[in-house]
This record gives sequence, C-alpha cells and structure tokens, in this order.
Amino acid sequence: MFKVGLTGGSGSGKSTVAASFMKKGYSVFICDSAYHSLLKSWSPMKKELIKAFGERIKKEDGEIDRKELGRIVFNHPKKLEKLNSITHKYIFEYMDLWIAEQEKRGVDRVIIDAPVLFESGLNKECDLIIAVIASDENRIKRIVERDGLTEEEEALKRIRAQKPNQFYFDNGCYIIENNGGFGELELAVCEAELLIDYKATYPVTYEIDTDIFKS
Repeated sequence: MFKVGLTGGSGSGKSTVAASFMKKGYSVFICDSAYHSLLKSWSPMKKELIKAFGERIKKEDGEIDRKELGRIVFNHPKKLEKLNSITHKYIFEYMDLWIAEQEKRGVDRVIIDAPVLFESGLNKECDLIIAVIASDENRIKRIVERDGLTEEEEALKRIRAQKPNQFYFDNGCYIIENNGGFGELELAVCEAELLIDYKATYPVTYEIDTDIFKS
C-alpha cells in the first residue's frame, strides 16, 4: 500500500485539497474525523481521557466535552502532549483497520489527512508527504471566516502555535501553495497526482526532483 501523508496548518486549505483527492477517487483517511468518531463511539479512549483529565470533561449524556477538553490543554504543552499520547494510538489503530479494509478492496494507494503528521510520528509511515501552505494573511482570513472569530489576533495565535511554512520545505515535502483561486489549487492537485502516480509506480528506482512537477 502506497501511503501519501497530507498535512498543513490551520487555514492553509488542506481540507479542500483532501476533498479534491476524494473527488478524483482516492481513498482518504481524515484523522480529525476519526478522532471525533472515536470520541463518540470508542469507550476505551473515552475512559482513558476521563482518567487523565477528570470527570469535568464528561457531559451529562456521557459524551466528551471537546470544548472543555480544549480549554484544559490550550497553552499547556504537557497536557496537550498527554492528550495526543492517548488519542494518537487509538487513531492509528483505527487507521490500520481502515487501510486493511482498503487493501481487501484492491486499493493500492491512500491519502492520510493529518494536521499533526510530523508531531504524531505518522510521517514515518508515509511514502510521500504533501504539505499545503499559504500566507499568514490568507490563513487568518480563512480561519476568521470558517470559525466565526471576531479577532484576527486569535487566528494569528493559532498560526504561531503551529509549524511555520519553512518547516515543510526543510523536511522534504512536496509543497502545494494555496494563495490563489480554486482553479490554481485544482491544477496544483493535478500536478501532485502526477507525482503520486510516478512514485507509486516506481517507488525505489531513484529519487527525482519534485520541482519538475511545479508549474
């Protein structure tokens, strides 16, 4: 199975790129969606979270209060690290089952949409990593519109807490720059698809300069 990691910061347009790949027929595992599903249905993870962060994160109906959990870990790196150490193992287990199901269906390449691909160590499982980046100006505008924020400063705080664009260049990712219109983004996705097809078809022949796929 050829695994493509798809990552990028908040407001970069990563979800739009993931949706484009799905429209092209790719099987896409979205880590955020898996996390939300597991919070509702996977009792072992819920029990471990309650044990780690207390009964205050449990709502009256027994569900996890994501907003309360977010408040607890926000600006507390050690608590966030604890949250990730719990949730990542369950997400990875879920993902392994999903990949096994894709293989049974004859799928030979998948996209793994993970905002914390490197932080979780999931990058080590990927054969190719695509990073979606954008300018701070565009990211702030998208975050404000998406999340209904009243202060741009709040959006900027989120961006500053994440990996800078240069990180993805430094770590050998194939970069999709999302600062233009939807048409330009679709073209960039098509170029990335060419690279995926090449790398999946000739995985160990030799390394190629991915710049040749850029327009």
